[in-house]
Amino acid sequence: MNDTGKNNYVSADHHLDNEDNASSNTIFKIICLLNAPLMLTSILSNALVLAAIKRTPSIRSTSMILLSSLAVSDLLVGVIGQPIYIADLLTNHSFISKLSTMVGFSVCTVSLLTITAISVDRLLVVHFHLRYSTLARGTQRPFSL
Repeated sequence: MNDTGKNNYVSADHHLDNEDNASSNTIFKIICLLNAPLMLTSILSNALVLAAIKRTPSIRSTSMILLSSLAVSDLLVGVIGQPIYIADLLTNHSFISKLSTMVGFSVCTVSLLTITAISVDRLLVVHFHLRYSTLARGTQRPFSL
């Protein structure tokens, strides 16, 4: 019997594995190249939002406090989350991979919960449009953030 057919399948599988590795490496490089400027944009834009809220006392309200909380959580995504994610893509360490997963879920969950709080605040503004100012500053709140 001739075994050349078996070797052709093995070499074809090996060739496909090499193509998969090359394409995944290319995708990782593209993700890293896109994440680096987005990380800097995230840091700068959220720092500007925080600076504007801090320098303008007339816009300090419940909505602006929630907006500044969102800016802080998004700033943490840019300062902590994205660099660890890029390091995870560039290295194959299991510790960095676990840290990237934990930090990514943590900071993104905080951002998502802050967006939810902003949505609830906006719902209260629409629903209680006449009484919102007393609800937002008074002690009659059913919950506190």
